[in-house]
Amino acid sequence: MRFSWFYGPDKSPFIVDDSGVARSEAGDPFHGIVGSGTRGAMQVRGMAPDMWVRFAHHASLYESTGAGRADLDPLRTAVSESGALSYGESASCVRLYLENHYTAAQQIDGVEVWGIKEGHTSSVWRVKIRDSSTVVDEFIVNVARDLLASTELQRTSEQIRQINQCLPETNVAAVNDIQTVRLSRDGEPLEVVVTQNEWVSDSTEIHNVPTGARPNHRYALVERFLTSESAPAQVVSIYGRWCTDDERRQIDSDVSRFGRSAATVLPTPAEVNLNHGDVVWNGHEAIVVAIS
Repeated sequence: MRFSWFYGPDKSPFIVDDSGVARSEAGDPFHGIVGSGTRGAMQVRGMAPDMWVRFAHHASLYESTGAGRADLDPLRTAVSESGALSYGESASCVRLYLENHYTAAQQIDGVEVWGIKEGHTSSVWRVKIRDSSTVVDEFIVNVARDLLASTELQRTSEQIRQINQCLPETNVAAVNDIQTVRLSRDGEPLEVVVTQNEWVSDSTEIHNVPTGARPNHRYALVERFLTSESAPAQVVSIYGRWCTDDERRQIDSDVSRFGRSAATVLPTPAEVNLNHGDVVWNGHEAIVVAIS
């Protein structure tokens, strides 16, 4: 199975080297958002929340304590104890899942994998399966960010599956598969939850932006996040456009409709966070792609 790897809004190519580190001539990719478990481990140790933003791009975070800068050792400890994945390890989980999912007998010419975004729970990879020059399958693979995130991804994916099965017309992207893949780290197994989800074509992530005026918020359709040159994990602004008033009303209606549908299936409310990338706009409807 031949893989082509890309990341970020410019679809920059990268490779995973023999040491498991993701490398790119455009700048080595990294996880700029802290995983759920790592965030908790940082809080327990009284570490400032912005420490991840300041140092997330250092590949040595995933090495043993004492490797490289000593001031990063507390963050290395949080990374190690939470089972946080590096960008290269997340890519390896996608590869392992796809190699397990497709048999050798299936005619696959190539696989394009594009890391399009990430959150506290998972990194999100758009996958295209090609037969010669034709795309024969396209979907999303979510890879849990750390050990706690694996539990979260398993729980929320099972809930979405339950909604899909009971109410298939609900405006939520389908969860088609939930699996666990096994990495090896320092000779020890590390099990990671991976899901395969429906790809919502021609869609844009929605964010809720406070305005301090009436209405007290506006929805932005985000094409890309713009980051600081000095701290490349720090988002300083976004590039996109504002939703129209009609679009905003439709989004509010669609999110409320999803909540009502989910409430008839799940024992507890399904939380949707517009600023965690949980909802996308496809031009005429808001589609929920993740829940909290």
